[in-house]
Amino acid sequence: MLPNFRIVAIAAVIFAAIIVLSQAQVNIVEYRVTVEPVNCSKAVTVYVPVVLKEDGTIHDVMENLAVNGTKVMEIVETEHGKMLKIVTKNRTTVMGYYSHRVPIFSKLDVVKPSTAEVKSYYEPTEVYAYMSGDADRVSLKFEIWAKWSGLTLPMHTGYVWGFWLNGHLDKVTLKEGWNNYTVACMVV
Repeated sequence: MLPNFRIVAIAAVIFAAIIVLSQAQVNIVEYRVTVEPVNCSKAVTVYVPVVLKEDGTIHDVMENLAVNGTKVMEIVETEHGKMLKIVTKNRTTVMGYYSHRVPIFSKLDVVKPSTAEVKSYYEPTEVYAYMSGDADRVSLKFEIWAKWSGLTLPMHTGYVWGFWLNGHLDKVTLKEGWNNYTVACMVV
């Protein structure tokens, strides 16, 4: 005797729903900074914002930074808050990656640049950056990504902080001393 088709179908749907809802998603935070000095005889010093958590503490993404290029770097306290100090003569890219599992439908990690006064994630805000050295020009590209990746969904969603120009992440040219730049948070 075969069980009723409806009972089997309902049981299969309930089983599938339990499997989907019990799986975790992965929250991901990425940090990328590229400093490009042009025509310098000595190393330039650059201070850039670090990533902060919602409570104002330094985010775990800053613990294991990978560096491409000649560098001396450390997190320091400045007159504008905690910043990453980079000393370099060459193009240097600093990257950090942090991920952790959370229950499905959990909220993203809330992150922000360390020097930003964020009133709303929908409004641009100002961040500080610093440069000293003898380079003709020093460009800076700055990005903080917060996104999630579900195990059952082949997609990434989230937001990114950075210098936006004409709808694309772009770089700025640093001037000697402290400068403030507009950053925006865009949904991706």
